[in-house]
Parts: sequence; C-alpha cells; structure tokens
Amino acid sequence: MQEQEGASTTRMIFRYRVGQGLRQVEDTLVREQEVQLWVGDRLQEVLVCTPVHLDELAVGRLFTAGLLGQAADLRGLEVDQGLPAVRVMLAATPAGAEWAGTGGSEGPHLEARDCLRLMEQLLQVSPLHRATGGVHTVALARGGELLLFREDVGRHNAMDKVIGHCLLHGVDTSDKVLVHSGRVSADLAAKAIKAGFRALVARAAVTDLACSLAREAGMTLVGFTRGERFNVYSGETRVRTEGEA
Repeated sequence: MQEQEGASTTRMIFRYRVGQGLRQVEDTLVREQEVQLWVGDRLQEVLVCTPVHLDELAVGRLFTAGLLGQAADLRGLEVDQGLPAVRVMLAATPAGAEWAGTGGSEGPHLEARDCLRLMEQLLQVSPLHRATGGVHTVALARGGELLLFREDVGRHNAMDKVIGHCLLHGVDTSDKVLVHSGRVSADLAAKAIKAGFRALVARAAVTDLACSLAREAGMTLVGFTRGERFNVYSGETRVRTEGEA
C-alpha cells in the first residue's frame, strides 16, 4: 500500500531548539491545492485537497452529495493535473438503482483486538503522515487487515477517496470496516452510512449526533481507539471481547 507521488513537497524553513536557536533545515510539507470539480460543462465546486487519487475523490464526493448513484451512471472521467481539475460526465438518464455496496444486512462482527490492531497499522502504514504529520487517513479493512488507505489534508476528502474507490471497483462495503485517524462528526458518519458501511473505527472523539445517526442506521461505531482501549458508541453487540473481563 503506497501513496502516489505528488502528495508532498519540500521547503527550506527555520527550526528552533532550546539552546540551539534557529537553524535552517529542509522540511517535508503535505501538498494542498485547489482542484476544480466539473460535472459536464458546469463547475460543481472547488475542492481544497491533497492532489492525488483525484478520480476517486471526485466520484466519492459526487456520490456522497447525492449526484451520482452508481458507477453505471459515469460516462467519462478526466483528470487534468495541470490545472488541476477533474471533469466527470454523467448519463443523461441515470440507471435508477443506487450503487449496490450493501450486500449484507447485519454488518461485520468486530474482534476487540482487531480494532486495536487496525488502528496500530493505520498509524504505521503511511510514510506521508510520518513525514508531514499533516494529513488525515482513512482505510478500508476486513477483519484485522488493512486493504487500502487514502490520505488528504481534509478528513472529508480522505473518506470520499475511499468511498470513490469502492464505487469505481464495485467493492461490497457491507462486510468491510472504515478506519479513521481523526474524530467522527455527523457528516462523516452520514457519508459512511450512505456508502453502505456497517462499521467505523476512529482514533478520536465521536459527536453526539454521529452517535445518534450510527444507532439509527445500525452501524457499529467505535471511537478513542488508542493503546489498549476504545469506546463503543453504537453496535456493542457486534464487538467480541473473547470473554475478557
């Protein structure tokens, strides 16, 4: 699992240390650009993002915004790294049925140790995060294994990239787990639910509305996954503790 080139750049900066004063050093910074998202000949919005995996970002954003129901509605997708911009062409008459990303009904059961293991993997897997400390990471997982991850300066963008990947490749999301490096607000929970995910494991806090949405949708929601502990905000019956006290 490797990040594409172009996600970071280097700059000469000045770093302060006690007893050493200011010294000039080369630092690695995560890239942030404005990217135009076009739907046909109409400018839909300008995304501020890390300019990699732009095809997935565009598809995921349009899906979570309700403008794209399934991959069959795509008639073309062009990425112009020079501008940069993404142009998406949609079918004049949508296919009708939404993306079938929800094959199961109950959702995956989570082993408690797998939740901890997935978060540990997430924090180790990305050289971009280690180099810059400036990105949010969202991963797709099954069981205790990370399948892929996407990163961006924006946490919404990172999740949209994973959702876009799943839609473009016909991934059944109902038996997968989303693993997120940050907090879960209501809008992020809503994105995950709309894309058919039944489990979301996060490293940071969960808001009250995100908790309510997860409970209403029957999605397992885990937060503050750090070290040897986590909190379960929804779906506690699907978290297995192997008889631990």
